[in-house]
Amino acid sequence: MNEKSLHDEVKDDIADAYVALLFQKKPDNISIRELAEKAGVSRMSFYRNFRTKEAILDYKLSKALQTIYDGAHFMDLSQPGPILLEEFRYIAKNSDFLKMINDRGEISLLYKWWDFFARKFLAEHDPTANPYEYAFYSGASINVIIRWIEGGLKESPEQSGILRCLNPLPPQTGTRGKPASEPQGGKSL
Repeated sequence: MNEKSLHDEVKDDIADAYVALLFQKKPDNISIRELAEKAGVSRMSFYRNFRTKEAILDYKLSKALQTIYDGAHFMDLSQPGPILLEEFRYIAKNSDFLKMINDRGEISLLYKWWDFFARKFLAEHDPTANPYEYAFYSGASINVIIRWIEGGLKESPEQSGILRCLNPLPPQTGTRGKPASEPQGGKSL
């Protein structure tokens, strides 16, 4: 095993041990000594790999979203529905971890990494695309995902509302069920 892969293995062992402990107790009740012992490493190994316990969740979420990012490379970018459905399936597969992250008040880390990978994907794979469209789909999907996690992920990915969200909105209607009239005067907001 080369040095880099051993380093990554130690880092993953620490992250996995921390997540396992988080299922049992709050972060403030987990000592570095206890974490290192559970991971089977020295305290020095912890500090060599992470500055804080909070950095472990950051690392764990970045690795999880890297998996989604890697899978999106093979999808048809002109059809966001299948990409978003695969994202939702990945979230469902990791629901226990994500519910625990939410319960520990760290769900904002998910948004941080979601936005990072959306920007990275745009820059690397679709640089001529409309960045606002990417922001729209990225922002919409992560907000639906966060609401889904907050609700306990009770629905399947297909039932979570993402597919309905992707369908065009029906025409707006006035007070009597008739289509709303166009704005008058040509003024815009």
